[in-house]
Amino acid sequence: MFSVKKELLAFAMIGAIAGAATGWPDGWLIVQFALLLLFWRLSCSEIPPHVAASCLGVFVGSFYAAGQLGAALSIAADQRVWALIIWFCVSAGHGLLAALSGYAAGRSLTSPAARVLGMVPALWVLREWGSSQFDISIPWLTIGYAQAPHGPLVGTLPTGGVFMATWATLLLSAAVAVSLRSQGLKGRLGGAGLASAVVGLAATMGSIAWTAPSRQVTAELVQTGAHEESETQSDRVRSALRFHSRVIAASTAELTVFSQLSIEKTIEALPPAYVNGLERALASRDADALLGIYFKGASVNENFNGVQLFGSSGAQRYFKHHLFPFGEFLPFGASINRWVNSNLAQPRADTARGPADQEPLHAAGLRLAIAICYESAFGDTLRRRAGTADVLVNVASDSAHDSDQLARQFKQVDQARALELQKPLLRSSDVRGTFFIDASGQVSGELAHHQRGVSRQTVQGRSGLTPYARWGDAFVLSGVLSALLLCCLPALLANRRAADRVGVRKASTSSSRAVAKQRGQVLPMALALLVIVAGFFYLMVNAGQAVTEKMRVTNAADAAAYSAGVVEARALNYDAYLNRAMVANQMAIAQMVSFASWIDYFAKASDNFGSYATDLNFFLLPNPKVAVLDVAFAGSAIVAAYFGGSTVQQYADYVIDYGAGAIITVHDVATQALAASQRLVQLNLVAGIRQGQIADQVVKAMDPKLNAEVVLASHGFDSFTKNYTDDERARFADVAVRSRDLFTRERNFTLDSFDIPFIRKNPALKKRGGTDLIGLDEWRAVDTLELHGQSFGCGKIGLSWCDDIRTPIGWGGIEVDANGGDAGAGHHGNAYNENPTTAEKSDSVMRSPGYGFFSGIPTSQEISDVDPAREASTGITIRVSKSQSDTLTSGNAAQAGPSGNLAVFGDHPAGGQIAALSRAQVFFDRIAARADGKSELGSLYNPYWRVRLVSPTAADRVYAASKQGGLVLPPPP
Repeated sequence: MFSVKKELLAFAMIGAIAGAATGWPDGWLIVQFALLLLFWRLSCSEIPPHVAASCLGVFVGSFYAAGQLGAALSIAADQRVWALIIWFCVSAGHGLLAALSGYAAGRSLTSPAARVLGMVPALWVLREWGSSQFDISIPWLTIGYAQAPHGPLVGTLPTGGVFMATWATLLLSAAVAVSLRSQGLKGRLGGAGLASAVVGLAATMGSIAWTAPSRQVTAELVQTGAHEESETQSDRVRSALRFHSRVIAASTAELTVFSQLSIEKTIEALPPAYVNGLERALASRDADALLGIYFKGASVNENFNGVQLFGSSGAQRYFKHHLFPFGEFLPFGASINRWVNSNLAQPRADTARGPADQEPLHAAGLRLAIAICYESAFGDTLRRRAGTADVLVNVASDSAHDSDQLARQFKQVDQARALELQKPLLRSSDVRGTFFIDASGQVSGELAHHQRGVSRQTVQGRSGLTPYARWGDAFVLSGVLSALLLCCLPALLANRRAADRVGVRKASTSSSRAVAKQRGQVLPMALALLVIVAGFFYLMVNAGQAVTEKMRVTNAADAAAYSAGVVEARALNYDAYLNRAMVANQMAIAQMVSFASWIDYFAKASDNFGSYATDLNFFLLPNPKVAVLDVAFAGSAIVAAYFGGSTVQQYADYVIDYGAGAIITVHDVATQALAASQRLVQLNLVAGIRQGQIADQVVKAMDPKLNAEVVLASHGFDSFTKNYTDDERARFADVAVRSRDLFTRERNFTLDSFDIPFIRKNPALKKRGGTDLIGLDEWRAVDTLELHGQSFGCGKIGLSWCDDIRTPIGWGGIEVDANGGDAGAGHHGNAYNENPTTAEKSDSVMRSPGYGFFSGIPTSQEISDVDPAREASTGITIRVSKSQSDTLTSGNAAQAGPSGNLAVFGDHPAGGQIAALSRAQVFFDRIAARADGKSELGSLYNPYWRVRLVSPTAADRVYAASKQGGLVLPPPP
């Protein structure tokens, strides 16, 4: 008895050491060795089932107790007693489940090797997976996390996730234990071979790049820091608002990420002027920011913990779904929750739970899969959102549970998430844990603990799906269930009982035959039978003909409806192709405007270069790129003078007026022609007249006696699309602006050099320029080249630094507009902020190319209702009919009909017609999946409109009933 107690104490200590090692980068070694000792004991053939259960139970219970102790002790002092009670209950619960699985494995009839290689690992993985389905569990203490970021089995993460890493970790320790326990050479070689196979297979899977690079962005992670305890909530909110404004104003990144609940206010309570200021600051540089904030729910006391996206990508939001137990909600039920709240110094109100299925947010040209703090521990939930995302973002707050152990564990969880999906992860927190994780799980740019700061880095987004992102936990669950079945199968076969029992029963029966003689005349009965048979035969033939006619009418209706639907689908696809062509023409115009502005700037820089060459070389040498400028600008001026004695500007004006201007006019004329073609196509299909003609041609080709008509009561094609004019053109303009290439969007570079004490300071040559759409009727391009720097020798006695020289070197400004265009300027590569002097010169020489004509953003055809919540589809219903007199049934075209008493079998369709309804739905379907795995909403910018047959509407059935005497038709099946 004493030896068993001593053994259990040893395994309790081993489990506690393994739990304390979680979160450390090399903690996998301690965990692996602890599991080896456990499996070495479980692989003993003489171990009783209750001892196996006890060893496994105390190991797992101690592992969870030591692993979550830091989280329990980090709870506020007034709630720490409750936290320790929960800590004990959860640890004991995991230990009890592990003990039950150990007892079941010990009682099985399997061999010790099969028990530790099959049953125990499989039951362990199932226990971990089952506990991860509940918020109240401890999902971040899964064994598999220990392999991140560079354990020998880390390659299993992108294949099957953290539970496959758990399974591989257990198999590796079990295989080594079996090898050490085995007495024979065969057993030792088998165990060693299995261990080598597990490591080798993991290394092979980890070497595969399942995802591919997508877009690069510059991102800043903001660690907001802890608030002073003496501050009131209103003081904290005011301080946070000022801090957020300063960070966004000073940032130059495309994406800025703040921590969870960095503003302790609801989004609805923020001052509108403050929100508008953030939006303007971000939109001015085409950037976005993620802010952690509260959101009001439907009821007064209902608040969501979420993330709000501000900036150029539009307002978007995410609500937290997995809530932290005892921090954001009490999981006991209403009555117990009230009792617990009555014993707390500060009663808690539950946070509202967000939807489980939320789409990634679109920001900075990337799709962001959001997790809020504790949610990153639920890998299967996150991977469903992350499949279509390029970057993972964890917006966290560590001040509520400020524990070194918990911080290490959460970092390891985030590294595992990045490895599972092979996508970078950005984590921003308030007091600790702000860092970047690349797709290989490596951490960079981590900020110091308990300090405010900003970490900036270029993030490489990645698209594509790993096997885990595609199948989730299904892959590893099927594997462990198969392993469990294979281990239990021999035991089931051993307990099988023979059930072959043969019983022969003989029975004898006797029968007697009685012959009853019938007497009388049979002919009258035979005649009556013949009449009945004739009636049934005639009814059968007539019914068969009626069914044939009905089938012919139904098939004709389906063919006619589908053909009419194809006409409408082709019209929508034609509109989509023309919209894309018009966008392409707008891009050609924008490129020509950009090219003309760039030539204008280059010509002025070449002509002015001689005047400013001394200053350029003084401030920028020894930067070797100055020589390139000398050759480009000075050389152009020399060549122009040599060939024509003219300035470079004169050649540039010729190219701008006769080249760029003519090309702009050609593309504008083409755009207007395409827009007119759209209107003509729409006009051709008004009121379903053309569709009805086509439907009638189709049915008459099948049977000249058939007639087809469009049911206008449910025909919505005329209102499904509309011509976007005036201010509605903003939708087309948005597509055009987002379609600009890199040269058109921004044409920037900077040359700088080092400071020389008492000679020069802050030297830089800044090229800033870009092309923007101003309003809806003007493309405007600005290019500036300005020299910046400070020289020494100013002030009253010449001992001060002079002001920035802001010397204009080259400038250009080209615009094309319709009806005078719109006042104002665009971003233009931030030229007005960084090169203000030269930007003013660009405005002063702003002109339109000669022979250039631009009529503004064109009108375009688009679906009328662009609400993403509504299905983008329309439909057309065709009614096909045939007169009763033209059918091949009795008394009609068949020229045969019943008479006398048999007339009861004559057919009389309602309204004297056989009719059928068929409806075709025109819907948007991409067919081939997008590369990012995301579903695409319907629009007239992609030609993916298809046709399918659907059930007629209620309005269709009412119309058809009115055409046949008011008969109420049955509802569709």
